[in-house]
Amino acid sequence: MNLNTHVMRKYILIFFLFLFTYKITPAAHLGKYYFKHLGLEQGLSQNSVLCILQDSTGFIWIGTKDGLNRYDGISFRTFKHKNSKDIV
Repeated sequence: MNLNTHVMRKYILIFFLFLFTYKITPAAHLGKYYFKHLGLEQGLSQNSVLCILQDSTGFIWIGTKDGLNRYDGISFRTFKHKNSKDIV
């Protein structure tokens, strides 16, 4: 086997590996993401968000200086501390 044949086989192998890898890659690279902007108009208690967490049941918890907001995918419920002196 001469050098040209060896190099050609190497390029063909790389090409097919690339093609195979591209075909089995998940569709996440296609950019099919959905974003929904949430703010005061949707019921958030304050636009200044300090933290965000999603729990195991699917609720999204958003912490603001005004309180803790729970978003269920449709609406917000705000939990406020009754005595602000207790907040550290």
